[in-house]
Amino acid sequence: MYDNEEKQAFAARLREALAHTNVRGPTQLALEFNLRYAGQSVSMQAVHKWLSGAAIPSADKILTLAK
Repeated sequence: MYDNEEKQAFAARLREALAHTNVRGPTQLALEFNLRYAGQSVSMQAVHKWLSGAAIPSADKILTLAK
């Protein structure tokens, strides 16, 4: 679906956005995300994939991240 370049670019933007918050690391991001997301919770491993450029979350999850 997404090529590696798109995944890496998303990960870089997410890490940059998190640098301006108090959220540090995939565990804390997963906890904070799950408090705000109405759907099924995400694992720390899924968040690690977002941050490392291995995966891009679905559109509804991106919307929650943006908020």
